[in-house]
Amino acid sequence: MAVCLMAALQPATAFNALAPYEFESAGDTQGWSSNNANLGVAGGSLSGTVTAPDPQMFRGGPSFPGSASSGVLVRYRGSKDGSVQLFWARSGSNFFSATRVITVPYTGSGDWQTLFLSPGGHDEWDGELITQLRLDPAGSTGDTFEMEWLQVLAWDYDNDGWPDELEGTTDSDGDGLMDMEDLDSDNNGLSDAWERQIHNAPGSVRFDFETDSDPEGWAAGGGLSITGPALGRLSGEVTAADPELSRGRLHLMGGLIEGLIVRLESPVAGNLTFYWSHDADESFVAERSVTVAVPAGSMGAYFDLSSASEWNGELITGLRLDPDFPQGTVFSIDSIRTSDGDFDQDGLSDSAEGWTDPDGDGLANLEDPDSDGDGVSDSEETRRGWQVLDPIEATRDSDGDGVTDAEESTAGTDPMSADDRPRTQFSRTGLGLEITMNTRPGRSYALQRSSDLASWNVDSVIPQVTGGETLAWPTTIDPQMAREFHRVSVTAPMEEPDLTSGDSPTDEVGSTEEAFLDNGTLRLGASTRAGASFDFLAPSGGGNLVNKHDQGRLIQQSYYAGSTLNRIPDGQSPSWSPWPWNPIQGGDSSNKQALVQEISVSSFGEGFFSRTIPLLWDMTTGEQGKAYMDQWNEFEPGLPDVIRVTC
Repeated sequence: MAVCLMAALQPATAFNALAPYEFESAGDTQGWSSNNANLGVAGGSLSGTVTAPDPQMFRGGPSFPGSASSGVLVRYRGSKDGSVQLFWARSGSNFFSATRVITVPYTGSGDWQTLFLSPGGHDEWDGELITQLRLDPAGSTGDTFEMEWLQVLAWDYDNDGWPDELEGTTDSDGDGLMDMEDLDSDNNGLSDAWERQIHNAPGSVRFDFETDSDPEGWAAGGGLSITGPALGRLSGEVTAADPELSRGRLHLMGGLIEGLIVRLESPVAGNLTFYWSHDADESFVAERSVTVAVPAGSMGAYFDLSSASEWNGELITGLRLDPDFPQGTVFSIDSIRTSDGDFDQDGLSDSAEGWTDPDGDGLANLEDPDSDGDGVSDSEETRRGWQVLDPIEATRDSDGDGVTDAEESTAGTDPMSADDRPRTQFSRTGLGLEITMNTRPGRSYALQRSSDLASWNVDSVIPQVTGGETLAWPTTIDPQMAREFHRVSVTAPMEEPDLTSGDSPTDEVGSTEEAFLDNGTLRLGASTRAGASFDFLAPSGGGNLVNKHDQGRLIQQSYYAGSTLNRIPDGQSPSWSPWPWNPIQGGDSSNKQALVQEISVSSFGEGFFSRTIPLLWDMTTGEQGKAYMDQWNEFEPGLPDVIRVTC
């Protein structure tokens, strides 16, 4: 029998659970009782034997709102396949009922499976206060079952910004983690949270052409014809002189945008010129343009707008791209995106990183948080003084301990100390092995096994540990196997960007335009006169439900901190004295309006972004709160009467 322990190469946050049950203390069922089954806790799991038909495990007292939870996630195995059922009681009907049940299949044949029981959308779950839970295991008299843990979830279990019902129970990358618990569900080295935050960066607008036949407002002019989009691309053909592709009806603050990224493929070389218009002049002129060369077969182009004339400080209302290619050239555009000057949020400017792709992963350096593909993020390499564009860390072993610098960075150990490296140990335990490993914060660990070192199966995954504890995996050895290999995989996806860090926002005066969302069920509105707070909310076609009597009654962000102070000599309202630091989005108590730097509608009516410099509520002088409030507003996918507000 050969045993091979290896370390392979996602920072993480704690899982988002309303009520976790871990069963780590022997004999402690954590309040779970049973009918028609015996229960016990040992070895890190709750186990039971069915003693009569209709086995049940139940617990009272979690007391949580169903609307705040996507359901229950349970790590389960049983000696018999069948149906596992979740029952619940609610306030006003505090008993279990056949009208309140969710059923999922268990097909593990004695192996562990993670089951997602999701009552979200059930009229007896949403909007109700859940008071009791009951889990009915599969099997009949004499069958056994185990529950390693059970989590009552919030809406986003892995805290990556994507709701559980959207990510689901699929394991897209085959790493043994469901997408809803996987920080990098497509295993592309970029965390799901990073991808969502980049998609919703402050001040951004993005055209992805993901819906067939919807050009997302772009129109051809002059010597250009367009088709599609289809398969995520907008195709164009140069038919004569002066080809133009333009998009109007925009509302973008130039000071919050420093670059434009166009992912474009062309079989021949040429030039791409970017024009823009602003609210003072709606025409496209040469004074407001930037031209870049596009080589044949290029991934696209980056337009540096940081010092462009008539961009910074302007309200941008229209964009135009002129593909200067030979007549008859057919090209395609995958996406058009804005950047704040550091698109991948790695601390290196877009202009410094450039549009090359040395690691050949299809991402230009300015888009790639690991430009050289060595498994260490650009920001981490910059912090350590390593080479951002040289993958030497993937092979260099600075401390000579047999583990590369890149692997140590991923594992959370010190690449400059031979005494600190990833360590695994194993010991024989009868017919099996126990494999142990010390952990580091934010890492995820998986035990995998193989018979040929080519294909690997995941035995178990322990994600997002807090660090410092020792993980122990007991595993059995199949006596029918001539040989068996085991390895421990350590992962830590690229760090997530802090989109509130960096320089102060550009001081620009917002326009008087309003932004509305309307999906046929709800209509939501915000305006600059309200500090980009919500000053309109109604059923579609109905009357406004928001009290707009003063700036304090709007639906808005408001925060408190520090001591209560008497600042009447500085202009504090006597009606609001003493008062703590209290920046609010709408304005102050004297009805002065907060400064809106931007309201930009994105995704073509599906959402909008705003940035506001708030005022201190208690002051009458228009004193700003030395802060800014960013806000993304959108309809929750699949829930037409729910608005997601990210502050």
